[in-house]
Amino acid sequence: MLKFGKLPVQISLGLRYWADTSENGPEGFGGRFQLTFIFSKLYSCKMLMKYPRILLLLFLLLMPAAGRTEDANTAKPPPSKKEIQQAEAPIPPNNLVDFLSYITDLSKRFVEFKNQIDESNISPGFHNDLSEISDQTQLLSREVSAISANAEINYTHLEIIKTQVYELGYQVEKVKNPVLKIIENLSRSNREWKKRREALERWSKIEDGGVTSFVKENVAMHQKNIGVALELISEKMKRALAAQKKSSDLEIQIHFLILDIEKITKQFIKKSVEKKGSIFSFEFYSTIDKDLLVTIWKNAVVAAGDQKQLLADQFKIIFALCLVTFILSLFIQYSKKWVKASDIWYFFAGRPVAAAFFLCLVCLHLAAFFNESVDQLYKGWTATGRLIFLFSVLRLSRVLFEESWKKAFFSMTIISVILIEFFWLLNLPQGIFYIYTFFATFLILLFFVFQGRKLSRQKKSFAELLCLPLAVIILSTNLVLVILGFQNFAFYFFYSLLGILTLSCIFGLLVLAAKSIMELLLLAIPLMVTRRNSSIIVKHLTPVIILFFSYVVFILALKFLGIYPTKKAAMEGLESFNLAAGSWVISPGKLFSAGVLIYCVFLFSKTIQGLLLQEVLPRYNTARGAQFSIVRLVNYAILSFGFFLVLHMLGFDLESLSLFGGALGIGIGFGLQAIITNVASGLILLFEQPIKVGDMVQVNNQYGEVKKVGLRATVVETLDSAEIVIPNSDLVIGQVTNWTLGERQTRVKVPVGVAYGTDTAKALKILMDCADECPMVLSDPKPQALLLSFGESSLNFELRVWIPEFNDRRTVLSELNQQIEEGFRLAGIEIPFPKRDVYLHNVPNE
Repeated sequence: MLKFGKLPVQISLGLRYWADTSENGPEGFGGRFQLTFIFSKLYSCKMLMKYPRILLLLFLLLMPAAGRTEDANTAKPPPSKKEIQQAEAPIPPNNLVDFLSYITDLSKRFVEFKNQIDESNISPGFHNDLSEISDQTQLLSREVSAISANAEINYTHLEIIKTQVYELGYQVEKVKNPVLKIIENLSRSNREWKKRREALERWSKIEDGGVTSFVKENVAMHQKNIGVALELISEKMKRALAAQKKSSDLEIQIHFLILDIEKITKQFIKKSVEKKGSIFSFEFYSTIDKDLLVTIWKNAVVAAGDQKQLLADQFKIIFALCLVTFILSLFIQYSKKWVKASDIWYFFAGRPVAAAFFLCLVCLHLAAFFNESVDQLYKGWTATGRLIFLFSVLRLSRVLFEESWKKAFFSMTIISVILIEFFWLLNLPQGIFYIYTFFATFLILLFFVFQGRKLSRQKKSFAELLCLPLAVIILSTNLVLVILGFQNFAFYFFYSLLGILTLSCIFGLLVLAAKSIMELLLLAIPLMVTRRNSSIIVKHLTPVIILFFSYVVFILALKFLGIYPTKKAAMEGLESFNLAAGSWVISPGKLFSAGVLIYCVFLFSKTIQGLLLQEVLPRYNTARGAQFSIVRLVNYAILSFGFFLVLHMLGFDLESLSLFGGALGIGIGFGLQAIITNVASGLILLFEQPIKVGDMVQVNNQYGEVKKVGLRATVVETLDSAEIVIPNSDLVIGQVTNWTLGERQTRVKVPVGVAYGTDTAKALKILMDCADECPMVLSDPKPQALLLSFGESSLNFELRVWIPEFNDRRTVLSELNQQIEEGFRLAGIEIPFPKRDVYLHNVPNE
């Protein structure tokens, strides 16, 4: 049973849907909804006119259907494949004029083709790039063979080689893509010129007297041009295919190299869980002899030579980086004057060299993170670059923690990672790493044991008390694994744990540095609104900063743990996790982008609102209520635009939303009438402004101040600080008293009575003197003192005064009452109280 107003109507809705969108639907509504309304009782036209909402709803439902019927009747069946091919092929002209136009256009196209065919040449750098990639592939192949032949597999070195191999694969793909595009363009041109040759052949078969010889001569000439074009295309295609084959062969080599690396990785994983000699056994230390020291010295010399060669190869980049770091450190040290000691940037400004290296290396790495050309220019993080970066993190990490034991623990963690990186730089034997793992684990374990005893006497949070025993258990287990002979597994577990902790420390520094730099920039902007609200702006931007750096650090963690070989592979892997719902597919990247966009839209809306309220609108002396109305409309406009932008980002077809128009009309007609009415009333309140924020209104004998005019309801705060939520339709349709619509001043009436026999002129003068003495009473309009009536026991006077602010009326009334009472008392005027005499007649003696 559905109700339209007071009219109950039983409606049977028959919904039928045809998947076939042809014009052969039973009612001409192919592929659409058909709504059949069967009224249980026939109503007369007079009855329908009495309830116009029924007519409006039927009109909304039937109007799209009528349009669809007309479209269905005029629709044509889709063309066949043969018709499409014929439409794409050039159609020969039907007369000599058309033929002349056709061959003229053909000549122009031939000239353009000869000018553009040079663009299909393989770039000179293609073969050089492939040759360089091939040389690097051969070098990495030899290194992989050496690792495979070595009994002690250096897994970290293997992961570095794996990353380099994957990067070579990406380089080949980048070099190959232009060649593929050339092949595609040549194939398309080949098809087009063959179609033109077929069209000319059809012309040559036409016989029309003298015209035939002219046509055949031109056809033969242009056939020759087409042959030249096809020969050029064939020649270019051979070169392009040869280049493509060369790049494909290199891709196959890289693929086999990746398979070899995966095979070695599986062997390492198998060996890592195998038991070896204990670190306390003679077998373990039997390899440490004079030859080992000689090997370490040779490796150190080779590492120094590699770094020297790296310095020579990338001297310009390293020199530019050092110069920028030096200039930035001077600026950071000078910026210490601009901030207070309580600001975060003050800590960074006190360590200018470390902060400059940290910021420069982070910016360089972020540029390489999102731009492959920068990554190729820098060629990834070098060992020296990683060490410098870790030293800067060690210097700055103390700002993240307040407790001394946390500062000490993370300092030990970063120092441990620095030593491991230094050992890898020197290419030390695996046994040195195992010994270092034992002693480092033992020292950190002792630190946690002694620190746990101290913290047990103090009041700490549950998380801190839980982390300490958990850390002791993990470190003890790792120590036992080293002692039992599982050194490989223990070392890489220990290094992975240290790396994750270091990445978390880097993440914290990135967030703090970004926030402090943003505060510094906002203070430098010559706008009072940004300086005054810098902390609020940074607070609202902090979630975006955290999300951005969380994504970056998460990608780096996936690469560091070996889950993905490169950053690009990690990003592509995250994108491959798709959520499918029918034909709609969404990826985590889209969800992440949509979430960031939603937050940015709300943040942008708040920023614009604050800018309008604090800077723009006050300059034009706009009324306070009008300011809120303008800001509210701007907010709705921005949010609406952001809503459709998010839908487009998530893959929704905005045109398909029109299909839901009928269903939306039904929803509005049946269930959303009150909401739509309130929304429309809210728009009326915003545009006409009969009620504005700050107005004093009276609704249903309730006085209050308007605090918020929303799209659906208005919030009014009463004098008792109670908030009343009033639907906007009640304010538009109902009767509302707005005491401050035009202006804030109002009139206060003070009634008072005096005893009969009082000098009325004297009483009026006292009332006027009281009004003049009150500082909150306006002199214009002038106060009035009136004798209004003769009461049962008093002469009734009334003092009428005007005040500038409606909210002060009760305060003024209280002050005037006190002054009048004191004035009458000093003048000897009595304010009588009601008296009633009772006479008793014929009272019985009982």
